[in-house]
Amino acid sequence: MEHVMHTARPLIHDDFHYGEEEHRFFEREGYVIFDRFLTDEAVSEARAHADRMYSQLAEGMGGTEMMSPHQLGEKWMWDIATDPQVLDYVERQLGPNLILWHTDLLIKEPGTGRSIPWHQDQVYWDPQHVFAPVANLWITFDDVDETNGTMSVLPKTHTNGLLPHTDLGDFFGFAIDDDALPQDAEEQEVTYRFKAGQAGTHSSYSAHRSTPNSSNNWRRIMTVHFMRADAAEMDQRHYTSYLDRSTFDREYYLVRGEDVNNHGLKRNPFE
Repeated sequence: MEHVMHTARPLIHDDFHYGEEEHRFFEREGYVIFDRFLTDEAVSEARAHADRMYSQLAEGMGGTEMMSPHQLGEKWMWDIATDPQVLDYVERQLGPNLILWHTDLLIKEPGTGRSIPWHQDQVYWDPQHVFAPVANLWITFDDVDETNGTMSVLPKTHTNGLLPHTDLGDFFGFAIDDDALPQDAEEQEVTYRFKAGQAGTHSSYSAHRSTPNSSNNWRRIMTVHFMRADAAEMDQRHYTSYLDRSTFDREYYLVRGEDVNNHGLKRNPFE
């Protein structure tokens, strides 16, 4: 796959909107679905980039291990994450001083993947509430449904705090204990049946799960995670490069507002 050197403009669809009504829905239900997020041109370019990156995976690396690629030169992911329309949405959730702290490219090729059980992101990201709350996006580059690895969310579970989890001892290492879930969870769950270019946001306390890819279609998605610049502290973490298995330190980038705690935050990994 030829490396696409430019970034399509505009990236974000004119219909993408996160206003007071959407924010009230998020506060009540713990998630919001955006019917239009990326432009068609941005989706096409993102697929080309995702395919190129997947072809570059080091031996033994899986498509679920492409962590913070914006730190490894993938400017197209940075451009999506820091688009002014995206940062306007994040500011409404978190306030004026914003940090991009993580991106992922998550790929399930046809006929692969596993079921990811009900869990809350908070148990992975911030169990000690060091930098809660966070804001996140789940962005699709392919049509997704139950057959190729989409996600489902349980409305209103974000109001219950951090639920008890069992450690499964693997990459997706935690599952919410069965007795902590609603008895009618399957009836309550909202399944993301998205067209390519749609996106969703959910609270880090919202219970959610995903299916394996049992279809002949690809499932290529991007996730983006933000935090507030006034977080109590910023933990140190090391990631493994999907390109060569080398390790690199997680970098926090100030993408809007001020470095209120004087951490010496960089604003851009490409300058």
